[in-house]
Parts: sequence; C-alpha cells; structure tokens
Amino acid sequence: MGFPPELVTETDAVSEFLCAICVALPESPMVTSCSHVFCAACIDEWMNGAGRQGVTTNNTCPTCKAELPTDTDVTPAVQELRVCNPLAWRVLARTKLKCPLHAQGCDQIVEFSELQSHLASPSLHKGENTPGNGKRSAEANAVAIKDQGNAKFEARKFTDAIALYTKAISVCPTLVSVWSNRAAAYLMLGELAKCVADCNTVIKLDPAYTKAYVRKAKALVEQDRFREAVQVLSDGRTAIGAAEHLDNRALAEINQELAKTTTIVSDFESAKSLIEVGRFSDGRSLLARLLRETNSVSVVLWTAKAAVGLGQAAQALRLTLQVLRRERTNLLAYVIRAEAMHHAEQLEDGIKLVREALRLDPDYTQAKTLFKALKGTRQSLAAAATAEQQRDFETAKAVYTSLIDAGVPEAAPLYASLYSKRGNAHCRLQDHEAALRDCAKALYVKDDCKSAWLTRRLSLHALGRHEEAFNDMKGLMQRWGQTDTAMKHAYHKAEFELRKSKRVDYYSLLNCRKLSSEGEIKQAYKVKAMECHPDKHGDKTPAQQKEMENKFKVLGEALEILTTPMKRQLYDEGYDKEAIDERAQAAQRAAHKDGSPNGHGHGHG
Repeated sequence: MGFPPELVTETDAVSEFLCAICVALPESPMVTSCSHVFCAACIDEWMNGAGRQGVTTNNTCPTCKAELPTDTDVTPAVQELRVCNPLAWRVLARTKLKCPLHAQGCDQIVEFSELQSHLASPSLHKGENTPGNGKRSAEANAVAIKDQGNAKFEARKFTDAIALYTKAISVCPTLVSVWSNRAAAYLMLGELAKCVADCNTVIKLDPAYTKAYVRKAKALVEQDRFREAVQVLSDGRTAIGAAEHLDNRALAEINQELAKTTTIVSDFESAKSLIEVGRFSDGRSLLARLLRETNSVSVVLWTAKAAVGLGQAAQALRLTLQVLRRERTNLLAYVIRAEAMHHAEQLEDGIKLVREALRLDPDYTQAKTLFKALKGTRQSLAAAATAEQQRDFETAKAVYTSLIDAGVPEAAPLYASLYSKRGNAHCRLQDHEAALRDCAKALYVKDDCKSAWLTRRLSLHALGRHEEAFNDMKGLMQRWGQTDTAMKHAYHKAEFELRKSKRVDYYSLLNCRKLSSEGEIKQAYKVKAMECHPDKHGDKTPAQQKEMENKFKVLGEALEILTTPMKRQLYDEGYDKEAIDERAQAAQRAAHKDGSPNGHGHGHG
C-alpha cells in the first residue's frame, strides 16, 4: 500500500504521514475530514468493508473513530493530501527515502516526489553490471520492479504501474506475470487493444496461464466482441486441461469466467429481442445486470435505447454521452441521443445531432426517419403556439392532441409538456374538468411541471375549489416561492380567491344589487336593521338572540364598507373585510407620514 518506514532517512519528519492501517508511508496519501492520513487503497478498503464479513460500509475514522461525512454532505469524507493541504504535501514531497529496490543493490537516496521517475528510469535496475544494481540477476530485479508496479496498481495509479511493468519487461522480457499485470492495468484504463496484445504475448510464453485468457476475454467483451471472448475462454480451458500438471483451481477459475461470459452473450441477445418488440422494462432489467459486469458500448447503448422507450430521457442522455466520449462517430449513439432529446423537448439540439449523423452517413435510415419526426414535432408545436397567440385554443388543443396520439412514452418530459399545454387550452375554453385531468397526467410524470400547477390553480378556482388551489400553492411556495415570481404571484392570488370565497356577501345580506346607489344601500340597511335589532328579539332563546346580534353587527360592517367609496371599491375588487381594513389603515398612515397634525400633507415652511 505504501513505503516501509525504514526507507525514510529521517523518520521523525514523517511520523504524522504514516498510514495508521498499514503503518507505511502512503504512496497516494489521503486525508480524512478529521485530518488523519491514510493510503488511498487502505482507507478505501476500510470504508467499503472489503474483507470484513457482513460489513458493506464504514463511515468512522480508523484512528479516532469519528463519524466521517457521507456522500450527501458538503465536506467530503476523504480528500487527496495534495489538494486539501498543499503545504503538508510539499513537506512530504521533499522527504528523502532509500530506493525501494535497495535490497536489489540500488543505494540511491531519492526525494518522495521523484521516486516514480527513479524507479522507471531506463538506465537503472537492469541487472548485473548495470549502475546501482550490485550483482543481482535481471529476473530478480524485474520481480522487484514488478512489485513496485503492483503497489501502484493497488493505489489505482495505473499509468504509473504500466510504466514500472514496462520497465520490468525491458529488464526481463520472459517474465510472464509482468506481461499479465500490465494487461490488467491496460484493462483498467480502457486501453483494450493493448490489453489483448499483452495477453497474446503471455499465452505464447505460457499457454496455460489462466489470467491471460480471463483478461483477454474481458477486454474482448468491452470491445463488443462477445463470441470471440467465449472462444478465447474455451481455448484457455483446453490449454489448461492439456497442461502437463493440471491445476484444478485454474481450471475452475476459467470455467467460472466462461460461464459468466456465456451468460453475458445470452442475456444481451435476449435483452435486444425484448427491446425490439417493445418490452423495454424487461430488456432494461437484463441490461442492468450486464452493466455490473461490463461497460461494453453495445450494452450501454441498448440500455439507453430501453430508457428512450420508457421515456426516461435523462438516463438515455447520460448513457449516450458516455459512449460518444469514447467513440465520437458512433451513429447509433447519435440517433438514440437525438431521440432522447426529442422526448426531452430539446428539439433544436436533437435536429443538430441528427444532421451530424447524416453528415457522417447520408444513407443512415434511422437518422433520416428521426430527422423527419423531430422537424414534424417542431412544426406542430410552433403552429400550436401561433394558434394560442391568436386565441384560437380549439386549434391549439387539436394540435396537442395529435402529438399526444403519436405515441410519446408516458414518462417522457415531452409527454408531460404536451398534457400541460393541452390542459391550458382546455382551461381557456372553460372546460375545467378536462383541464384538471390533463394537468394530473402532466404532474404524475413531472411533479415540477410549473405550467401544469398554474393551470390547475386557475381551473380549481373556476370550479369554486379555492381551498384545494390554495393548498397546492402553499406547498409549492416552499419549493419555489422565494425565487419564482410567477409562483409567488399565484400563491397570493390563490390566497386572495380563498379569502374572497369565505367573505360575507354584503349585497345579498342587504338585498341590494352591486349597482345600487349609496342612498339605496342605506335604505336597505334600515329595513334589515329593524328586522335584526336585538331589542326586537328579547323573547327568543339565548342562542337565537346571539345569532341576531351577530347578524346586526355584520349589517353594520356592510353599511360602513358599502357607503365608504374607497372601501366599497376594494370590496367590489374581491377583498375581504380584514384586507379592506388593512388597506384603509395603510392609507391613513400614508396621509400622516410627514407628521402633519392636521393630515393636510406638508406644512408651510
């Protein structure tokens, strides 16, 4: 995992850098949030529970047992020393160590930061009669260099490991294990052709070397050469079985890998068949298991294709981007990604992507078909938007219906958008029940579809369901209200409509019309007041008397508000008594804000 402390020439200077798990000087020092240093491989093994039965994760520091942050926390649990504490890293980088190959005769002392270049130097550690080697054999030195490469591999420094393995191969080209280990490092870096080449060399040197067949097969699977991988493992099984000394463990290992690879081939073919007949969920379930075994382009792309079929555009976009970073000219990746953009309503980007695919292959049928579909959707949406601007909501509704009927997957963002837009058209046409149904479909797919929430509010108010509308907006204010002006306005409007629905209808109470004059209102008040005056109901029960008192009081409120021009105007606009009183008080405060005792504004200078 790291370098033994005895290699350090000044041990006191590095005591704080020693890994508490392996008690070595970390080759790739990592620091926990509680400031303790560990090897990258050691702390990874500790936190991920490797080798500890029944343990999957461990979020405590091995040194102080403090709780380490989780992935959801802002501060990471572990960081590189060079990143989180550059000063400490510089101190460590200048630390002098004996060459790790001192047992092989190298007596040089090197700074920590120069160890890799020293170990990989082509002029050192070659074997007998070369500088700094004493009288060690080339093979012994190659093994020692390989061991240093293995340490780099465990620290996941695969490029450094390859440099050391390459050095070991130059020292002793017939050392089979070095070729095999370099193939493993190439496999980890995704340099698959180089992995296959090294495995071929190993097989020539030792036809019964199990790991060479296994690693070559894995590289071939990553290259989508599934059947070749099966054949390689079958050949390996034959070679191992024919070896002079049969290794039963090696035979069991290659049989296990052969069974796994055969299953990959079978499951992949089954998944493709399921997706081709529209059973996207079943196909994706199979592919999800395969993705735990391989990142083959074909497996990734067919997983993306299944995601598109299910309307899960975000996953398809992520997977196709992963492929295009590896293969910039993969036409199927272009098409699947463009189709995902179609479902995500990213039409312009989708059209650009299909054009690029057609530039690479003008005869690519799938790209031609998709190009037509993308342009058709763009044209239809533009037509619907124009119809809405012209207040022709019947036409807009018809366009959205035709797009929905074209068969957009239910989980796609475009599906939610189309139902939201059609819901708005229904609302404008006063078909509020239909509007609510469409909004419900949109929100089931995309809970953060703001346009659907706003349309739903309008239809609920139109149907007199003010309490529901207000409760919706109250919940949404907690999500977006502080940053979204439209949502904040909708909340206040819903609150207003709810309060309006609960206020007393003063005109009905007085048996007046909204256009009644002030005199008519006062006369109506006198009639009603005589009916409800408490003195006229002394013979009633206490409850009835209380009811008349309350009604008489409300009649007084009605008279005050409907005979005061400003208050009546506010009432006619929909404000309740509480809001009217608040605004009246605000107007009075504004009139006296200059401190004028007579309330006539500015005084004379």
